[in-house]
Amino acid sequence: MFAFSSKMTLFLLMLFFPLASFSQTASFQYAPMENIPGFESQSTGNFFVYVQAVYNFGLWAVGIAALLMISIGGFMYITSAGNNSSMEKAKGVISDAIIGLVLALVAYLLLYVINPDLVRIKPLPQIGKAVPPPVAAVTPPLTDDLKELASIASGKITFVSSGECKDSSSSSVSPQSNISQVKNGTAMTACNCTCKKNATACSASVNPSKKMLQTMIAVADQYGSKYSVNSISGGEHGCTSLHYQGRAIDILSTDQKLIDLFMSNGATKAFCDNAGDPVPCSRATHIHVSF
Repeated sequence: MFAFSSKMTLFLLMLFFPLASFSQTASFQYAPMENIPGFESQSTGNFFVYVQAVYNFGLWAVGIAALLMISIGGFMYITSAGNNSSMEKAKGVISDAIIGLVLALVAYLLLYVINPDLVRIKPLPQIGKAVPPPVAAVTPPLTDDLKELASIASGKITFVSSGECKDSSSSSVSPQSNISQVKNGTAMTACNCTCKKNATACSASVNPSKKMLQTMIAVADQYGSKYSVNSISGGEHGCTSLHYQGRAIDILSTDQKLIDLFMSNGATKAFCDNAGDPVPCSRATHIHVSF
């Protein structure tokens, strides 16, 4: 009866162990030959994202296997025709499947409660290599075509008026303030990776990517309704984030259609995001798009 449980326990150890080892390795690119069923949006060129998709698929496989074994056990019980030996065998199959499923759920839950990063495959920065602070650069003058594109975008897209970080005058840096700055002929205020955690004032400036504005407008025309942008160059992101280079936006949606439209219109990356990690859209808080 416990043979299946022992095998399931061994499988769970094999399933969860790679998280610790893979997360210690530097990030590198990997070209997948096949997408992971049900996790196509995570089958990208990033090896760690691809392994995370395999891991997520493994968790689903445990549930599906348990359901299948419960169904088989139920069928065996129904067709036992009162034979005690067959009935006990069927009960054993059902019990083992339920125990295996409970072990899988408890193992995931315990790791998630201890630290959510234990169930995410995320490369760590190389030890001894500090991330250098962003270097202040001279922002080139804003061109008329960028001002015109910003004006068009402001009429087709909703830009959120609130922001989690502030500039040196204590004004909130929001998508709405960013796009208004461009419309008025000035560069966008850009924040930094400690603007929320340490209340560091947003003091840099950056021009938005022309390709980004053009694509945002094209998607708005094709999507059929307004979508909301909740971050351009404001907010707290990674220290080397493309947001601070005017080449990324966050969208307050988890609609796969938006991802497809952005990718088909020239975005470099577009994916459902949760705390900086590509995740299935059902678990995401927003869409990240970069150029």
